[in-house]
Amino acid sequence: MRTLISSKKRKKLMRLILENPERIPGVREAAKESGVSPASASVLMSSLGKDGFVKKGKLDLGNPEVRALKTLFNVERAAPAVEVLRKSIPGVKGVGIFGSWAQGTNQKDSDIDVWVKVEEEPEVLKAAEARKVLEKKLGAGVDLVFLDEKRMKGHMEKNPVFYFSLHYSVVLWGEGV
Repeated sequence: MRTLISSKKRKKLMRLILENPERIPGVREAAKESGVSPASASVLMSSLGKDGFVKKGKLDLGNPEVRALKTLFNVERAAPAVEVLRKSIPGVKGVGIFGSWAQGTNQKDSDIDVWVKVEEEPEVLKAAEARKVLEKKLGAGVDLVFLDEKRMKGHMEKNPVFYFSLHYSVVLWGEGV
């Protein structure tokens, strides 16, 4: 497993594969897009098959190791959200991701669900601008959910399924939900 991300180029190749779970590229295409030699791409991609990460030409999102690795890459990709939100929204107490990005089941076109724990709900324009900046910086659609104590309590009482999706999220910075 360690060899999968042992260099920047291998990491780039893994990101290419993890971000496109429905279509594993061919060796030459993967090598070209990630900047590794075709031989290195072949070795890495062969090991993915042997380790049970790939089934029938697709990433096996049923494999918990695949989901864990994908979540690790997702956290790394979403990390810039912390800085953007702390600079643009007053009173941020915590930031995290939930949904498919936190579970490692996201597809290429999945949006990033981000929760932001705040002292009080931000102004609509500030929230919209933060979302716009995040989408540009992260290269994906972003759904922002702002949570103060009142909203958290409301979700817990009225929408327990949503509340538990937040509860089992990944905290990127600060207080959890």
